[in-house]
Amino acid sequence: MPVVEETVVISKPRAEVFAYAADSANFLDWSSNVIEYEATPPGPVQADTTAKGVTRVAGRNVDWTAKVTELEDGVMYGYQSVESPMAFTYSYRFEDVADGTRVTFRQDTPTIGGFFGKLADPIVTRMYARSVSTNLANLKE
Repeated sequence: MPVVEETVVISKPRAEVFAYAADSANFLDWSSNVIEYEATPPGPVQADTTAKGVTRVAGRNVDWTAKVTELEDGVMYGYQSVESPMAFTYSYRFEDVADGTRVTFRQDTPTIGGFFGKLADPIVTRMYARSVSTNLANLKE
C-alpha cells in the first residue's frame, strides 16, 4: 500500500468542509473503514492531537496510533503513525475550486512488510483506495 491518493469536490465553502472533517466528533460518521476512533484532545484537530483507531483493511483489523505532524488551519492536516504494524503518513488537503472545495486524501506507506502477504500488497492497496473513495463520498454527503 505504498501511496493512496483520492479526491472529491464538495459544494460547500472550504472553511465549512474543513471544520466538519477536522472535528473528531464527526470522523466515524463519514469514515466507513475505521471501526474505532478516539482523538486526544477531542474536537477540532490541533497541533498536539493524537489519534488512536482500528481500521478494517482486506478483512483484517489494523490497530494504530498517530500524531499530528502538519496543520494549516482551514487548508490541511496530516498525521504520522507512532504505533502500527506498518508505518504510514496521511493527510487531508482542502482547496477552493469553482464548485466548492476539493478535498484530497493522501496516504504513504513505505512498505506493508508482508502484513497481508507480499503478493497481496497491490490488491490490498486497490481495496484500501476504494474504501478511501467511499469515505470521501460519505464526507461529501
